[in-house]
Amino acid sequence: LNNNNNNMNNKMESEPSEQKERLYPGCCDDQERSQLIHLVNRSLNAQKQANHANSRYWYPLSVPSYGVDEVLNAMDSLLRFETTMNRKVADFEKRFANFVGAKHAVMVNSGSSADLLACFACVTPGLALLAPDDEILVPALTWPTQIWSAAMAGLKVKTIDIDPTTLNSNVEQIEQAIGPQTKALFLVHLMGNPCQMEPIVSLCRRRGLVLLEDCCESLNARSNGQHVGTFGAAGTFSFFFSHHLVTMEGGMVVTNDDRFADALRMLRAHGWCRDMLNKPVVPMDRDARFTFTHWGFNVRPTELQGAFGQVQLNRLVQFGQSRNRKFQLIQNYMGKHPELQLPVPYSNTDPCWMFVPITVKPNQRFSRDQLVNFLEQHGVETRPVVVGDLKKQPAAEHFDFLRDSNHSGPELIDQHAFIVGLHPDLEFPGNGFDTTGDVKRLLETFDRFFQQL
Repeated sequence: LNNNNNNMNNKMESEPSEQKERLYPGCCDDQERSQLIHLVNRSLNAQKQANHANSRYWYPLSVPSYGVDEVLNAMDSLLRFETTMNRKVADFEKRFANFVGAKHAVMVNSGSSADLLACFACVTPGLALLAPDDEILVPALTWPTQIWSAAMAGLKVKTIDIDPTTLNSNVEQIEQAIGPQTKALFLVHLMGNPCQMEPIVSLCRRRGLVLLEDCCESLNARSNGQHVGTFGAAGTFSFFFSHHLVTMEGGMVVTNDDRFADALRMLRAHGWCRDMLNKPVVPMDRDARFTFTHWGFNVRPTELQGAFGQVQLNRLVQFGQSRNRKFQLIQNYMGKHPELQLPVPYSNTDPCWMFVPITVKPNQRFSRDQLVNFLEQHGVETRPVVVGDLKKQPAAEHFDFLRDSNHSGPELIDQHAFIVGLHPDLEFPGNGFDTTGDVKRLLETFDRFFQQL
């Protein structure tokens, strides 16, 4: 598998010459292309410097991680009048599937839409991995639309506790939550920290559970050498502005099941069977180009999102390495302060950290809020871990399974943890943030907090 990963890295590194033809359309000669590159580069850097200067945060939660190549590839699509889902989306889907090691990848307009389609594909007639009112387990510490997706698909959601030291649900917590009506598990790999998949997969097989994986925060993370999202029926990913790979908005569902993939393609586009690989038999009196086999949504991506994805995929390995290197710098620093705790990875896993979640252990000489207020006052942006304890959100009043839940893990995280940003290296045209220098300054800010206690 390591050899496969190396081959993938080498393949991706060898692609820019082919990519150049897509990035710089033939309607420009060499001089015009150089002028265009210079103009876009100058404009991006000027705007980013202005944004940085006008922000109250010198260390924000996220920074723009795209540059000249992404803009020019999107511009190429605009100049070709190819703006709706087209060949660049298809190319990105194919290369993304190869990267994670899945047979199929289906791009959508957001990670939330990816969760939605994964759940609805499970209950689609003809596939029917699950039936309405089947119980599905979902970790209680997650982004809300993962839970809404399962509920909207007619499944009965049951939330499960998490281990605050990892931010994930472990196999003991999952097994304890399984009841007579439990038919599925929608696992979460939170903040780039992959779950320990071998015992979880074994449990799902033993108990006959459909396994879905929400990997929206864990692209490029692996368990036992296998990419997250490829262990069960499907895995979902997000390409939002702050995530590992950026297409502005965007998401992906991966699967190794041909029928599941076709259900995703049909659901993505109104119930239309046009994009299905194995199309159904069309009645003689119907136009095969406009045949609908079931109801669906419209959550297709644009070609501009596909254009961004093509370029960003070439940067993904480098982004992951630099995120992990900076996380390690921060982790080494936190070792001097036993009051603070960062998430602990499981054995035989390879995290790809997205943010830096920090827990202030209970009963310390200072509180989480004191530290957060100090950081905010000194230009460091913070936020809750995901959305904190979902039970405390106003929306919980509409859902018995949230209102009546009682989980100690999300409660502890809600009261004692927060997040700061983790920015990849940005050393390419059109992006000039000194993210390594910012980490050093961040740790100096922590030093000042401890000095004033």
